[in-house]
Amino acid sequence: MNIPVVVLGDTAGQYIQAIERQRGAISVVRHVQELSDLIGIAHSGIARVALLVSGYEDLTASLVHQLSEAQVITLIIVDPGESRHIAGAHTISSLTETQELLKHIEHITSTEDHKTHNNNHIETEKTQITSQHRTEEEPQPQTLHHAKILTVWGGAGSPGRSTIATNLAAYATQKEEKVCLIDADTYAPAVSALLGMLEDYSGLAQLCHLADRTTLEAENIHEIISTIKIEGGYLDVVTGITRSDRWPEIRSQAFELLLTTLRKNYDLIIIDTGFCLEEDEEITFDGVAPSRNAATHVALESADKIILLGSADVLGIPRLLRSYEELQDFQQRRNLETATDIWVNKVRSTSVGNHPEEKILQAWQRFGPEKPIKGFIPYEPAIVDKCSLSGKTVVELSSQSPITQSIRTMLSELSTPEESSKKDKNQEEPTLVSVKRHDDSPEPPKKRWWRKKNST
Repeated sequence: MNIPVVVLGDTAGQYIQAIERQRGAISVVRHVQELSDLIGIAHSGIARVALLVSGYEDLTASLVHQLSEAQVITLIIVDPGESRHIAGAHTISSLTETQELLKHIEHITSTEDHKTHNNNHIETEKTQITSQHRTEEEPQPQTLHHAKILTVWGGAGSPGRSTIATNLAAYATQKEEKVCLIDADTYAPAVSALLGMLEDYSGLAQLCHLADRTTLEAENIHEIISTIKIEGGYLDVVTGITRSDRWPEIRSQAFELLLTTLRKNYDLIIIDTGFCLEEDEEITFDGVAPSRNAATHVALESADKIILLGSADVLGIPRLLRSYEELQDFQQRRNLETATDIWVNKVRSTSVGNHPEEKILQAWQRFGPEKPIKGFIPYEPAIVDKCSLSGKTVVELSSQSPITQSIRTMLSELSTPEESSKKDKNQEEPTLVSVKRHDDSPEPPKKRWWRKKNST
């Protein structure tokens, strides 16, 4: 077995000479001094292992993921006592003897090859068994996490993704859940404005940066996430990017690591996404480039349930049909089977005619897919505009409005029957979840309150 290695740094040639003197299966195919050159060599397909001796200060989890996608194993030489832990990378002490280093390279290579073979074998078997049998025999990694992820998505045309996501989060906090709302729309983030918060920094960009540098700690999360106090509870908000041209800061690998960390600290995570699912960067660029829609892709891949929104008008319904087809294609490409609920928003007779719900259902049964519409959300512009001006949600200002009733139905569909019955019993004697906050006053304030972070 031949193992070609590309070496980064090693200006003195210590490791290169030691490897070449062995004249064994491991050989040095390239020696580079820049991390960008290493990435380019990796994508050329001539190396199997990347040996990082020095000059890797800017190495991130996203770059390691890129190397892994190119079938290149990352091995970092670290000084004794140095903690250099990056997801997906291997480390070895600089005091290790050459023979031990070579054995370690052979070991990790054979291990990765065996893992790849097993994964391919498992994928082949999955295509030959039924969905029921797959559910019984597949491991359940979800037990490692706690939070459920609800992703709100819809196509172009402003179907109301941000409004529905913020109201779902606000209502969930009133149901005694610890909730985190993430604005992952990299085109037109709106959560901060809807909640009356200052857009002086991007919580999502900062957290992704820390996750990429593997420095995402509980203290960092607490300092970056904004906590707002609403009637009935608290809501943690990860604010979106402050400008649409900052989308390259939201890398897919970093966002995945962030969601994995947040899952362990919340009961429910609600993600507001962008409208586009296109993967044009993979076609436009020769190498691996940042994806314009990476945040939306990760949000849909990580979701336990997807809310698909469309508008109730002559443009919105055809767009909803195309959005459903686009989402189905996306899930097939990624081998996903996430449950999806279709909701029609902004339902009013002025755009559809009398009895709008019946007419939409008739059109859907005639032209739409077999999957039925889950529900309808009435259009109440007066209430929505009042909420936007006050920086509050509909469920706070109008708890009995039809929009709030729809939000309640949406959220109840996310829970299992056992969880729903448990919540119904607990409604008789409501209690607040114990959460560490800066404001522990027993009485909720009359005005919107938020904890402002330091600008960065």
